[in-house]
Amino acid sequence: MGCFFSGGSLEKVRVGIVIDYQNIHLTAHHLFASESPKSASILHPLKLSKTLLARRAILVNQEIAKFELSELRVFRGLPSNKRDPINYAKNLAQKSEWTKDLRVKVDYLPLKYRVKEGLPPQEKGIDVLTALNFVNMAQSGNFELIILLTHDTDLAPALQMASSTAGIKVESAGWSSLNRIRLRDVKLFHTFLTQQNFDDSLDLKNYATKIK
Repeated sequence: MGCFFSGGSLEKVRVGIVIDYQNIHLTAHHLFASESPKSASILHPLKLSKTLLARRAILVNQEIAKFELSELRVFRGLPSNKRDPINYAKNLAQKSEWTKDLRVKVDYLPLKYRVKEGLPPQEKGIDVLTALNFVNMAQSGNFELIILLTHDTDLAPALQMASSTAGIKVESAGWSSLNRIRLRDVKLFHTFLTQQNFDDSLDLKNYATKIK
């Protein structure tokens, strides 16, 4: 893969991107929009991915046209239709909108609700699902480059395993004010995304839905 970053005329690099959605969404909201409701900082996965590739191209002094987004996987918790029908409907409407581009796939696991009142619902199993799919993508032979967007250090083993796959470059990405995931014995390229990248990636569509 020595020619991967060369400036010569090469076939396009097939890119796969995986987004640990709640982690990236909530960290961005905390950093850049904490005074607004979380619903005002919803990120459009495809816009975020395009912004990421553009930012990466600048950092490594490459032409973005060389990189072709082949697949985008989004992993996210789904609210309960019974307990939270409004956000359940919004989540499904967002999935419907985002997956109009056939490269985008959104995978859900149901949120787990706490017994004690006042505690927010929790994602369970999303990190495992994200990790398994990220490693599978690395080993599929369908990509030359895969990038994981997350700040969740529990996903470090997935990055470690994927990086040992021959013939593919593995990278991470996240917000510039937060720590990156570091691996043992592996120098992992990381794209730091800025507030401008956040602003450029917002999903501005109104998903408000009337619930009967």
